[in-house]
Amino acid sequence: AARKGAFASAFVFTENTAIYNATDATAKKIKLEKPLNVLFIGDSLSDYYRGYNYIDRLAFWMNKYNPGKFTFRNAGIAGYTMQSMYRTIAKQPGARNLDRMKGLWDKKYDIIFIFLGHNDTVQNYGVKHEARPTQVEPSIKTWLPRLVGEIRKHSKARIVLISPASMDYDNCKKFAAKQKRPGRRYYLFGMPENLVPFCQGLKAFAGKSG
Repeated sequence: AARKGAFASAFVFTENTAIYNATDATAKKIKLEKPLNVLFIGDSLSDYYRGYNYIDRLAFWMNKYNPGKFTFRNAGIAGYTMQSMYRTIAKQPGARNLDRMKGLWDKKYDIIFIFLGHNDTVQNYGVKHEARPTQVEPSIKTWLPRLVGEIRKHSKARIVLISPASMDYDNCKKFAAKQKRPGRRYYLFGMPENLVPFCQGLKAFAGKSG
């Protein structure tokens, strides 16, 4: 088949039986009285593995007992921060990936999830392995308010901020250690020193802005 230019692939997701049954029991309790349309704004954690990432799995469970009532748009872009997402959605000069946002506001959303922060809190190290300033403070104080303000120009949907908690910091440290070589820049995701103040800032902003 490959010699003739044809190719096909399939992904089969397997789940622990106990986890599957527990999730199924939760999904069964959710009854949507009307259709729910959701927008997800995020980075690579939303952008990668489309078709079977956390967004698609959520859609599967929501629609299992509410057939056809849960729809969504995945506006995740790998590598994005609060700043780059704002610039793209606001169509700022020099913004990248504008084609990915085409028709973003053509439909009405009920909920908008913002799952950004992994790239805002990453710790970058220079060629001498010195720690570079992070984007934590400007992301929270400047770019998050601008991003939410831009979204509210187009939608009255409820906005939910998801904390970028590191799910596997030990592996992040192992990955960083492999990158750390003389004269080479490297980076480390999930540092509590960066994540904690970022998440505190998210919570404070959510409280102030409703």
